[in-house]
Amino acid sequence: MPVLKKQNADPDEPKNYRPIFNLTFISKVLEWIVLDQVTQLLEDSVTLFALPDLSTAFDTVDHDLLLLHLETIFGIRGSVLVWLKSFLSDRLQAVCFN
Repeated sequence: MPVLKKQNADPDEPKNYRPIFNLTFISKVLEWIVLDQVTQLLEDSVTLFALPDLSTAFDTVDHDLLLLHLETIFGIRGSVLVWLKSFLSDRLQAVCFN
């Protein structure tokens, strides 16, 4: 179900919509577990302060470069990195408009 990214966005522009996913319960639990592990890893190894506008970041980020930086700069390895690679691989998104 697509929804507007921002309330004041033009509803006639398809690029202003984002999808809403109905995830299974187990997917939500897994997401929280991974988030907790990644957060703990970053807190233990890196001090990072950033305030990015992530409203369109997922649409434009190079996933291979992101994964490379997570591994080489932030030290994310092992099963967490494998899970993130799996999550970002072979994903498709489509929005039907009218």
